[in-house]
Order: sequence, then structure tokens, then C-alpha cells
Amino acid sequence: MKLRLAVSTRTVTRFFVVLSVLLLLASIAVNCWTVYGNGDDYWFVVRIFDFDVKNNLPHAYKAILLLLSSLVLFWIASGRRMSGGDSLRLWRGLAWVFLILSIDQEIQIHQQFAAPLIARIKGVEPETTPDAKVYWLVPCLIFTVAFVGVYLRFWWRLPKGVRFLLLWGRNLYWRCGRS
Repeated sequence: MKLRLAVSTRTVTRFFVVLSVLLLLASIAVNCWTVYGNGDDYWFVVRIFDFDVKNNLPHAYKAILLLLSSLVLFWIASGRRMSGGDSLRLWRGLAWVFLILSIDQEIQIHQQFAAPLIARIKGVEPETTPDAKVYWLVPCLIFTVAFVGVYLRFWWRLPKGVRFLLLWGRNLYWRCGRS
């Protein structure tokens, strides 16, 4: 039994662009409200939409996007398996990476373990390592270099249009701010 799902990429793209713009406008509005208005009295509303705050609506939106990306990648891998296509392990690996990133985005595993780990390495109390939140970047850098080493050739084998869209999406991500 084959699963057939007709999805208009234009409709999906429009939906996520509109939702992203609405979240951006809400964040701008609550930040302006905080600066120019009486936002301190309604801090809970500000907290829901502010991009600079963790565990709120934009934060959950990013985690959901990563989860949906993971599901699509698992779906592609499943299609590769059924058709006997190449690169099955790479598609599955990419799906697992996105799933792990989604989970980490939501529960902040990297930041929860950074302070105790660095404190243990330095031999001090976790409270005395205020800069510990940036130490997770070292393992992240190692992972990124390994990931690029494994997936660069795979990326070059993708169709030119897909490579362009991936590169364009990455550039948008870096320009629009990230956490």
C-alpha cells in the first residue's frame, strides 16, 4: 500500500511565510510596547511573542518546523527505500539530525548540560561559570565539521534547484536572526 499525499508546495510555503511574518510582527509590536508603552504591566503577553525569550510561541514554532523537516526527510528516506534509490543512509541520517535539533530546540539540552560540564572540567561550582552557555559551541563546532564532511558530497549530488533553495534558506536563517 502506497501512501499518496498531494501537497501544494506553494500553499505550504505561503502558510509558513505568513505565519512567520505574523510572529515577527507580533514580536516587533510587543517590543515596541515594552519600550514605548506600558509593556511591563503585561509582561506575560510580551513573553509569549518576544523572539529573544525561550519557551514561547516563536521558540515552539522553530521546534515544530524542525520536527516537520525531520518528518519530511524520513518520508523521503522511506521513498528511497521503496524505490531502491541511493543515499538511503544519508537521508535517514539527515532526518535523525533534524529530529535531534527539534528536540534540542524545545528543551535546550545543550544549555542544560553546558554549565555543569564546564564546572566539572574547571573544578568549580556551576554558579561560578557565568560564561558556560557559550561552551556548548565547541562540541557544536566539532559536530558541524563532521556533518559537513559527511554531507558535502551528498549536497553536490542534489539537483541544482534544490541546492539553491537550501543555500537560500540557510542565508535567510543567518540574516533573520537565530537562537
